[in-house]
Amino acid sequence: MALFDSLIGELEQRFGLGESAGAFVADTIRYIVATDHGGLRGFIDLFKEAGLGHIAASWVTKERESLPLTGAQLEGVLGSGLIERLASRFSLPDSTARDALAYAVPKLVNLLTPAGDIQDPMEGEVASFLERSAAGVTPVAAAVGPAAVVKPTTAAASPVTAAVSSAAAALSAAAVVKPATAAASPAVAAVSPAAAAVSPAVVVKPAATVSPAAVVKPAAAAASPAVAVKPAAAVASPAAAATRPAVVAPVAAATPAAPAAPPPPSTQARESRGMPVWGWLAALAWAGLLGYWAWHGPEQAQDALAVAAVQPQALPVPRLALSNDDGKVQYAGVVADEKSRTTILDGLSSVFGAANCSGELELDPRVGPASWLAGLGALLPRFRLSGADLLLEGNDIKVGGWLSDTERSKLLDAIKLQFGSGFSFGFLGDKTGEAVKTGADRTRAALAALRAGYGGADLVKALNLWVINFSTDSAEVPLDSLPLVTAAAQAILGAPPTLVIEIAGHTDNSGDPARNRALSEARAVSVREALVVVGVPAGRLKARGYGSDIPVASNETPAGRFRNRRIEFKTQQ
Repeated sequence: MALFDSLIGELEQRFGLGESAGAFVADTIRYIVATDHGGLRGFIDLFKEAGLGHIAASWVTKERESLPLTGAQLEGVLGSGLIERLASRFSLPDSTARDALAYAVPKLVNLLTPAGDIQDPMEGEVASFLERSAAGVTPVAAAVGPAAVVKPTTAAASPVTAAVSSAAAALSAAAVVKPATAAASPAVAAVSPAAAAVSPAVVVKPAATVSPAAVVKPAAAAASPAVAVKPAAAVASPAAAATRPAVVAPVAAATPAAPAAPPPPSTQARESRGMPVWGWLAALAWAGLLGYWAWHGPEQAQDALAVAAVQPQALPVPRLALSNDDGKVQYAGVVADEKSRTTILDGLSSVFGAANCSGELELDPRVGPASWLAGLGALLPRFRLSGADLLLEGNDIKVGGWLSDTERSKLLDAIKLQFGSGFSFGFLGDKTGEAVKTGADRTRAALAALRAGYGGADLVKALNLWVINFSTDSAEVPLDSLPLVTAAAQAILGAPPTLVIEIAGHTDNSGDPARNRALSEARAVSVREALVVVGVPAGRLKARGYGSDIPVASNETPAGRFRNRRIEFKTQQ
């Protein structure tokens, strides 16, 4: 396991995973090599298809350092489902699971390709590590990928050969369960709810041969006598209570039964002539009785099922949503009583001024106490960041708005330190990120649609759809904009060779005008250098900074200032 020790230690310390870090790494490896996306090679191709091929390629090559992956980039490629499942498995906020996964993926791909090429890594030390991780598996360490293998360690002590918890199955519907000692004891496969058939041919076994957790819900009973349950099948839903004998099809026995003794001659004679009509009627009656028994069952079981079927109505939780538009705060939400509402309004007025706060807070006596209310006074000064959104809902705290990734993360980290355990933290919809992604999609489509013989006007029209969101006070081209650098360079090279393009940097009106001009020029130079690196001749590109002199939107709102912070492309003949 030494291969992954360093990464496991980093995850323990950096993201607070503690003893779960090893299982987190194992689950991530299983997902990376899963067959549903083509194994390791297919996993890397997912990033190539998303325009992040140069980043993914750096994880494999040993000639330069692996490029990092942001949480937003990872979620854009793999989606939120995997992140949410890992967060649930390891009791983490979604944001922490996302960032830990984004941190681990480049390092794991690098470790899985020691020779600098993409081969099958499922052997040697990697296979040994996964096997050790799977031994004694718990729902926390359940497999993530569809090819994951789970080996229960308690099979030898129980007549039931395999048991998959509902929590483990939730992460991968295709997880394979391999009982370690299926042959060591008489195995009885528990019937899943879908396979619970009621038939005269069904054999009723005593409940002692099946785990008390494995029951067949009456409502799930199928009407087909042909249902067969294979040995070592997964156990039935653990939600029901075992109050009646389990129903198991005769083919479910794991060990071959001794041959049945031949019936008496008289019986054989009767069978050779077929069953009389009254026999069929008796069988049908018996089937009806079995069906009635399976449906109604003992009174206690029926009562238990009735109780389980009644779901209590969820009560509303205290909620406060805030939006800071350049010091003008909009609020909305619901709290239990007037005292809570007064506390919130007084806190907002003391930080932003009563004249700058507007909104509505509803009262609902069903709402419980707001656990975040005691810390609101210390939280609000952190919310002075223009363009920020904040949501306090139950024990969840989320931030978002027109903020850069750095600003959002910094704000959330400060809130985490203040509130500590007992709360879940995450991000709201990222307005800035959505604008960047939309701009990238539109730019990529417009460049692809350029017709043969296009000129400067068509080229800059497509390039000006590109939204490059620099971090505050930074001139470094963001990682999420690098994939379009190559596409833009190819388009520029396809234009007439005499065409010269000016790259113009602009800022909003925040801060010192001279400093803004210098920053805008530094950003334009960075974009020019990035294009030159991928093949555009330096003589065909000019860089110039205009500061805040040429706005395209109002600087009175966060959205307007975001639009004014931009890179524009112009033609120079």
